[in-house]
Amino acid sequence: MMRLWRILIIIAIFAGENPLWGHVEDGEVTGKPLRAIRLHSTPPKIDGHLDDLIWQQAPVFTGFTQRRPDTGQAATEATTVQFAYDDKALYIGVMAFDRQPEHIVARLARRDQWPEADFVQIAIDAHHDHQTNFVFQVHAGGSLTDGYNYDDGGGWDGAWDGVWQARQSRHENGWCVEYKIPYQTLRFSPREKYTWGVNVIRYISRKKEDVYWRMVPLEQSGWPSHFGHLEGIEQIIPPKPLEIMPYIVGRSTFISDNGSASRDLFSNLGVNMRYGLTSGLSLNATVNPDFGQVEADPAVLNLSVFETFFEERRPFFVDGAENFRTPIQLFYSRRIGKQPGFNNIPSDFRMVDRPDFTTILGAVKIVGKTAGKTSFGLMEALTAREYVSLESVGEEAKRRDFLLEPRSHILVGRVQQDLFQGNSHIGLTGTSLNRHKAADAYSGSVDWWLRSGQNEYDFSGQIASSQAGSAADRKRGWGSEMAVGKRSGWLQGGFHWEAYSKDFEINDLGFLWRNNYYETRFQLQLRKDRPWNIFRWNRLNINQWRRRNFDDVVLANGIGLSTRHQFRSVFKTPFVVWI
Repeated sequence: MMRLWRILIIIAIFAGENPLWGHVEDGEVTGKPLRAIRLHSTPPKIDGHLDDLIWQQAPVFTGFTQRRPDTGQAATEATTVQFAYDDKALYIGVMAFDRQPEHIVARLARRDQWPEADFVQIAIDAHHDHQTNFVFQVHAGGSLTDGYNYDDGGGWDGAWDGVWQARQSRHENGWCVEYKIPYQTLRFSPREKYTWGVNVIRYISRKKEDVYWRMVPLEQSGWPSHFGHLEGIEQIIPPKPLEIMPYIVGRSTFISDNGSASRDLFSNLGVNMRYGLTSGLSLNATVNPDFGQVEADPAVLNLSVFETFFEERRPFFVDGAENFRTPIQLFYSRRIGKQPGFNNIPSDFRMVDRPDFTTILGAVKIVGKTAGKTSFGLMEALTAREYVSLESVGEEAKRRDFLLEPRSHILVGRVQQDLFQGNSHIGLTGTSLNRHKAADAYSGSVDWWLRSGQNEYDFSGQIASSQAGSAADRKRGWGSEMAVGKRSGWLQGGFHWEAYSKDFEINDLGFLWRNNYYETRFQLQLRKDRPWNIFRWNRLNINQWRRRNFDDVVLANGIGLSTRHQFRSVFKTPFVVWI
């Protein structure tokens, strides 16, 4: 195991400077370029007022275009954006002019919530891979939202929280926003000169109007692949940050049982650490990670026989989570540290007390992306034995400690290589769960996503295998997902296939809602995205699906028809029929 770690660290560091796969040079810069200027004086004070000297010097860019409601038309209110930088951070100033500032919608909200309010959003593709981007959004009321897009906008990670600053202010001509985004948040590979993908979006709530610096057509798929470009940044060295985040938790639980009350006191402490091996790759480690966010999961009433999926909230597992995602979810990080329950409690005993979580003794991982457009993800974790207190059922109560969860060693690895112009990729994933003197579990897969030059057509899929159980009762299974489709234009649709054998078991470390079935789905959509007659846009969807198990029992079979329209008055009328 130590040899594997040494080899991967050497490969990751070497790939960061000398890509093993060959560097894919960025093509000719097209679209609407933005330009940043270097700071030679004191950095601007991030207070939401663009009165610093740099904002009098930086070039001003305007000319935003509506995406909705009148696609392709000029924005009804003016917006300007400016960029500056120094050796530590990128600075952005946005002026959102409004001829009726009293009607600006400025509702308050918690971080990462999306209230119905005016906002300004900066989207940055710092890797310039046309597949991923960070989002930094400021609402007119002052609340912040950030997140991470991957798979060219096909996926969204709202649990990602970056370290950045922004302030907004209202004035007689509208409102403005001032940003400071440190380079360590963007995590890019070093070059002499940089070209980043960028888009600036403004939303005017009362008009339901989206305006874009680089307009992304409604009828086309993709998101960062359509971005404009930010130029002018040069002679900076991306930092290799060291972040240490300790925590301490205290908790008191009051329990009433048969009229008597008891109190349970609990305290815990631990630490997370992140160190930059290169500017694009980081080493993360944790000792006894914080479960405080997991305890705040929303309440869910599940009346089905299938498990509820919860999003990951623990900071250690959220950071770099995109490097482990696959269509068939072989790795579900919530399995690490879950409530213990591997061994069944004897029938002649009842449970008196049990731990809420399995103790994670420690975990470490390497995540990131190199200049050669190769994504790495390697995680190793060790969890402790967990015991439960039992009491015998009978006239004479006897207590004993019972091993509920054995000590476990977990190893997960994934590598993904971007192909062609960066809009396609192929990946390999492997997982291993070794329990002390108990059943082990393994899985592996290959996945791909191939798209045409303009993202009009795509072909994606994953083929996976699993092995689980003890030596006397070992199960080996397989799973597959494949999809082909047309994703742009007035006629869109696709065909999807998925199948999982009876013995395909990945829930020891992954997430699969059920196995032993195969399913086909066909979807066709007719759409018009430009205004015509009394309509702004129209959708007509036809769906067909069929699911059977391998005993040829029909589990689901249906046809769906749905249509949605929006009138020029912005009044929506849906009509949905399911058969």
